[in-house]
Amino acid sequence: MRNSLPAVFLLGPPHSGKSVLAFSLSQALRQRKVLHYLLRAAPDGEGDWFAEGPLGVVRTLRFKHRYTPSFVERVARHLRGRMVPLLVDPGGRPTPKQLELIFAQATHAILLLPQGADRSPWEELLDTYAIPLLADLTSALEGKDEVRETAPVLRGQITGLVRGAQARGPVFEALVERLETLFREAGEGLHAWHLTQAPKEHHVVDLDTLVDTFHPEDRRWRPRDLPILAQETPSGVPLALYGRAPNWVYGWGAQQAWPAAVALFDVRYGWLAAPSLRPGKNNLVTAMEGHRGEWHHVAFRLQESLLAYRKSLTLPLPSIPGSAVILEGKLPFWLLMALVRHYRAQGKAVSVYQPPLSAAVVVTSSSDTDLSLGDTLSVPSLLANLGENEPV
Repeated sequence: MRNSLPAVFLLGPPHSGKSVLAFSLSQALRQRKVLHYLLRAAPDGEGDWFAEGPLGVVRTLRFKHRYTPSFVERVARHLRGRMVPLLVDPGGRPTPKQLELIFAQATHAILLLPQGADRSPWEELLDTYAIPLLADLTSALEGKDEVRETAPVLRGQITGLVRGAQARGPVFEALVERLETLFREAGEGLHAWHLTQAPKEHHVVDLDTLVDTFHPEDRRWRPRDLPILAQETPSGVPLALYGRAPNWVYGWGAQQAWPAAVALFDVRYGWLAAPSLRPGKNNLVTAMEGHRGEWHHVAFRLQESLLAYRKSLTLPLPSIPGSAVILEGKLPFWLLMALVRHYRAQGKAVSVYQPPLSAAVVVTSSSDTDLSLGDTLSVPSLLANLGENEPV
């Protein structure tokens, strides 16, 4: 049965501003509390950290991958099983032959083309997969935004889609309104239903609701929130984390539940338990080590852009000689949570590196360190100096 939840694809060639528009749309929808997820279906897999972090840092952290049959099949599976409305950025270079399974899941599309670009391949793609257009837009670095038509398709020119800038103007606002209407109607009741499906006997931590209480002005978590969050959340009991939050919030949740179980909601899989880990070789994950004073720094890199969930996983798990570890890597949250618990079980203080902060956030401390829960440790990335595609 075809999934009825919207999957809106943002289509256009490289350097059209598509990724900037996708990020800006997602940010605007978050501020309006519209349930959705931005799925980057290109193998580079760059998350919000790439749009929010310092340019010099995030460029060095990019790790390019190729479209492979396994990648395409996995993304298509995620799209088919989606549990919230999606904005989908499929990248600028896929071909219909490579991505037939992916484009078959699209319910709507936004077309974004630079001035003078050839429309024919994109129109053929839309026709082939019978994808209705929500918006047909021209992008320009300079000039004036202009809404030319609003129904049935939004048409116009949008300008200023450059990295580091938030899209604005009448065309952008009209597009946000259109997506909000579509997503709200489709997602009505989903949030409450997801919470009812949490694993039994788990205390649910609704991060989306909590961030509204902590920071209603921008709905963004700060590291200093962790001690307050810890005071308001039971410890040592099974926890189920739901909602959008940085990696270090999920790292905190993993250790807050310890030694009890912890689970998280993933829009691709539903509720997942943090897997158990065994030390050993894994050709899909590599690790490198460094030292930052009293902290032992371990960085993990995925050799493919998507790592399939497993209830148990064999990984290279370096032994930590001291009492404190920094964890780094562009990892799925379920794996990050498992790593935090692995080192928490050894009595280590654990911090989680986040590129937008250019720092690691302490998610569990110990008496052997000078830092406490929610403190930040300004450290350079271990992965930043490797360069694109250089093996670890």
